[in-house]
Amino acid sequence: MKLVGFIQLSKLSEKLKAYIEKLERETSRPALIKSVQDVWLYGTGGVFKLDPEYILVDIIEDKYLDFKGEVEQEEIEYMIAHEVTHGLLAYKEKYCQFRFRGRMYNELVVKSASLLFTMVEDIVVSKIIYENNFQQYPQIYIPQIEYEIECARIGEDAYKPYTPLKFKYRYMVFRYILVWGLLKYIKLDEIGRKKSYEYLEMFKKSYPKQYAEAKKIKEIILENDIFTPEGFCNAIKKCLDLNFWNLTNLVEIYYC
Repeated sequence: MKLVGFIQLSKLSEKLKAYIEKLERETSRPALIKSVQDVWLYGTGGVFKLDPEYILVDIIEDKYLDFKGEVEQEEIEYMIAHEVTHGLLAYKEKYCQFRFRGRMYNELVVKSASLLFTMVEDIVVSKIIYENNFQQYPQIYIPQIEYEIECARIGEDAYKPYTPLKFKYRYMVFRYILVWGLLKYIKLDEIGRKKSYEYLEMFKKSYPKQYAEAKKIKEIILENDIFTPEGFCNAIKKCLDLNFWNLTNLVEIYYC
């Protein structure tokens, strides 16, 4: 395992080191954790990237600093564990990946395809790291839910930073599925369950069009066992074909 560019994260916990080492053995490739300034999705603190040699993870270290400027260790380690687990699914479990057909695609297509795959695969990843004794959800989970609920209550747009409009609507569906997936597949603590239920009810009432699309994806996930490579790929193909995403002819499925 290599850490590149990290200034303040000088030592990982034994639990995280052991987990990463296990994934390195199972995938037969080293992990490379890089400190970066930005990733493709606004508001996200880290991302897994396909790479021919490494389990490659980019982390925005600055997002995990407390008011004293020190790294919030548990929080950044949760993100690292989450992102390296995407590598486990790609390289060992052979969960399907995507690439674009030809060169006829734009930023909206790139970000939308990435969002769709992440949306479904994150459910699997969250369950795996929970079963490996990492926390149930990141610390930002509850404050983010509360913020979105409050915005809906007072009529403000919590999703304004996400543009263009079509991507914003897709991101809203992503948010619903993220919360629903945690509630469905992880045994959340009392506050996690309460706030998750509250969020889902708010979303259904406040954003009926986006909820209708989220419901279709939820039904696809429930009809396919996404905790297996075959079920995951079947679910992805059905989601790609939905008019809301309409990505089937723009991407192709492959395996690492």
